[in-house]
Formats: sequence, structure tokens, C-alpha cells
Amino acid sequence: MRLARPHPRRFWPMACLLGSLAALPWACLAQSSYVLTTLKSPNSRPVRPAVIDEQNRVVGTAEYYAGIGLSNTGLFGLGATYDAFSVRWPAGTTSSVSPVKLFGTQGGGVRAVSSNGSKVTLDIGAAWVKDVDSGATVTDLIPGAMRLSSDPARSVQPGSFGQVADNGSVLLNFTQSNPADDTPRAAFWTTNTDGRELPFSGYAGAQSLALRGNDIVGGLVIEPESAFERAALWRQGVLTVIDSVPGRASAAALVNASGQAVLRLQPRTGSQGGYWASYGAPTYVMHTHGSDTPIAALQPSDSIWPRALNNAGVVVGRMGPATPAGYPFYWGKPGLPVNNEGSTGRAFIWRQGVTTDLNTWVSARGVRLPSGSVLVDARSINDQGSIVAQMRSSTGTLSWVRLTAQP
Repeated sequence: MRLARPHPRRFWPMACLLGSLAALPWACLAQSSYVLTTLKSPNSRPVRPAVIDEQNRVVGTAEYYAGIGLSNTGLFGLGATYDAFSVRWPAGTTSSVSPVKLFGTQGGGVRAVSSNGSKVTLDIGAAWVKDVDSGATVTDLIPGAMRLSSDPARSVQPGSFGQVADNGSVLLNFTQSNPADDTPRAAFWTTNTDGRELPFSGYAGAQSLALRGNDIVGGLVIEPESAFERAALWRQGVLTVIDSVPGRASAAALVNASGQAVLRLQPRTGSQGGYWASYGAPTYVMHTHGSDTPIAALQPSDSIWPRALNNAGVVVGRMGPATPAGYPFYWGKPGLPVNNEGSTGRAFIWRQGVTTDLNTWVSARGVRLPSGSVLVDARSINDQGSIVAQMRSSTGTLSWVRLTAQP
């Protein structure tokens, strides 16, 4: 007697179970297709998406017309003026979607968005954390008024505001008001008088670069004599140094809740005194429980810029020729390299040790870009595999799109 052949779909839950048992989280996130949605601008002005949350909503910055006033363009210095607002593009799979205005901000727009999309940090000359759904102010940090809760008398000089936690706490790198000790420190701040410094146990200082949830922080610590940076993770405030290979500097540039980190590795080429030093071009690896896997561009001569990492260990970003923009410095050390908006490049997706051109990846899964258009950058990916990417048209016009993953 011939047995009936089961339908393949019936095996999908078991495939997910086996995938999880084999520690292959992507097995449960294998997209069969994507839907392309253009993130519209309210005034045909450039928009700046930041993060896609787990409901496939995108939070970022957009500009709204504010009237006629002093402008860098226009007759006699008068012209149209625009105010920056934080915005959220609703979830959906229509061909385009307009943003919903959230909160007014200033020149820097949205500084950071929490991993679950519930909190946003705005640039208003300080750091102003708002709850996206209720509109309530969660944290208000005012430079000059900030004190560490463990040492209220200790004066600090606020530096770079980092990412925001799901509970509204903000990562902040700072220095002490002491010219003899200008090495960076890192702390969580919940109010301007409640900063909790991240420990750096025997090292000269610390810097935070990445955050996941409320208590997983990635960054670096600084060796006291050589001033070498060493990649570090903090979980619930407990420090673990995860890279100390001689001859190179390292930093945990991206982290996820699975304990993985994208490490930036750079050979140190010279010292300029104190903490200031020069470094060679960076390379990147995925650090997973003590094992490193390279994240490389498809062309050996190209550079790569990892932008985002999800909890399944999937990385997205940009690859292509380096530009004269070079590598920005934070506290005297190279930060994440960036290249110019709209310059030559291709978006990429990296999974299970393999880099793939994102254009090729989504084309094989049903996405048809407009004729002549190219995905040049990918800025965010959620745990479902949905991606926010920048697209350049055949005429050079830049826009932002959401690639909504379909199971």
C-alpha cells in the first residue's frame, strides 16, 4: 500500500524546533519573500529612518514645513524653513506609507531608538527621552547638571549620548572635570542626577558603543599603559573583556541578546601621546562565545560597514569603496566608519558566515526594484528579518524603503 506524502508545510514547526536545538536561530526566520514599501517624506525633504521595531514600524526623523524665514537659500536670505520632528512610519505592506508626527526636536533629530521601538532619544541641545506611545518624558538630561548617583560631588563633562534602553535609561560617555584624567568613562543615566558608571576593573577607562534591551552593553575598555582598546561586554553591569589579541585594538560595535557581538578590529599604527593614537583600516568579525567569524565585503578591495545586528545573528549594512570621509573619531579613537550618503556602494546581508548583496538576496525572494534602482545601504533589521534600506534611483535620487519579511 502506498502511503500518502505529507504536505511540506506540516514539517515547518518541527524544522523550527530542530533549528533552535541546533543553535541556528535563522532557521526559524528563513524568509520566503519580502514586500517593498517606500517610506514617504511629508515635504519631499530627506528623511532619516533609525530603527525598525518588532511590529515592523520604523522610527526616525523627518522635516515639516514651518513657514518663510531666514534660510540658507532663497532671495535676500529668506526662504522656506523646516522643523525636525521624530516620526514613525506605521507597519503595513502597501507600496508606500506616510509618517506619523511624534515629537519636535532640533538639528540632530532622533539620536537613538530603543530596541523595542518604545523609547526615543531626541536632540534638543541635551538628551530628551520620550515614550513613543504615551508621549511622556521619561528622561531629561541637561549638560552641566549631571551627577553620578554613586558620587554626587563628582563633576563630569557630558560627551557623546549613546543608545536608549527599553526602560528609558541612556548610555552616555563622559570625562571627568579633571584635565589630568581625560580618559573616557561610560554610564547609564536615568535622570540628570542618577548616573550609574559602568565598571572597568583595573583598566584606565571605558566607552559604550552598543546596547540591547536594558542591560547588555557593548563597547571597549582601555589598557592603562598601552592605551590599547579591548572589546568588552557588560551584562547587568558585570564586565567581560572579550578580545585582547596583541597588536590590535578592538571594540564591540554591535551586540544582541544571544551573547553575540560584531567586533571592529584595527591594527594600531602609532601613538600621538596619551590616549590619542592612529589605527589602520578596520575589519569586522562576528564574535560568538569565544569564536570569531569574518564579516567581509564581496570584493576584497572594498570596505564594509556593519550597521545592525538582530538576535538571530544576522548583520546588515553597506559595502563598497572607502571615501575621503575617512573614519570619525570619538574620544581620540576611530569609531564606526561611515561613507557618504548616496555614494557608490551596495547594501549587504550577512548570515551564517556568508555575505550576500542585499539586492540579490531580496530579488531572489520576489522583490522587484524600480528599473535602474539599487539598494545602497541597510540601516536596521528586526528579529523577523524585516529591513530598512536606502535606495538610489537611476537618476541618483535617494529614498528609504522597508523590506517587510514574509514567513
